[in-house]
Amino acid sequence: QIPGGVFVIGSVPEHFNASPSRELPAVRWSGNPPRHAALPSFWIDLHEVTRAAYAACVAAGACTSTVCPQGQVDPGSALETQVAGALPQTCVTHAQAADYCKFAGARLPSEAEWEYAARGPDARIYPWGNQIKDDIPQAIYPAGHVREDMSYFGIRGMGSGAMEWVADVYDPDAGLRPFLQGDPTGAAGPAGSEFRAADGPLAVARGVFEQQAF
Repeated sequence: QIPGGVFVIGSVPEHFNASPSRELPAVRWSGNPPRHAALPSFWIDLHEVTRAAYAACVAAGACTSTVCPQGQVDPGSALETQVAGALPQTCVTHAQAADYCKFAGARLPSEAEWEYAARGPDARIYPWGNQIKDDIPQAIYPAGHVREDMSYFGIRGMGSGAMEWVADVYDPDAGLRPFLQGDPTGAAGPAGSEFRAADGPLAVARGVFEQQAF
């Protein structure tokens, strides 16, 4: 259980150079600007969904079988079933991830919930702190196995292992909404709408959709 609270969502990039990203700044630095967000208490799994857990959903007829995208190797294909079953489930679509959560009596976390569970209330850069750890492998290991990758709240695997889906649809205006009065989109589209922030300057935003893997 994650206690409710206020935290910093978003981040400042380590190296910011706007010149090569004038066309798509919201995509290149989609976490900007950092801002405060408040959440009520919620529950989240201790670690990623395992292949064995997802297989049980498929066997129950509530989930469909996974197919890795062309060119992507299934990390468990060459392993024994028992060993592979402990790995995080990969190669699922957003819809498949949502179906599994429904089967498990849960739901996908929102972007804010995922980030709060990963970063905690102290705005750390990584789930475990503010420094890169060389002892955290860049590979797929059994879910919850890499104990060095543990967040402020004790959630594991949020900085290593598989990429994870959240419930939200990508919104390039999300970082600006807390600073604007009104919706930064309109009949003419984002570029044709202007809204005055609380302290005066005009702002517009634009971006494109990005897709993640589960």
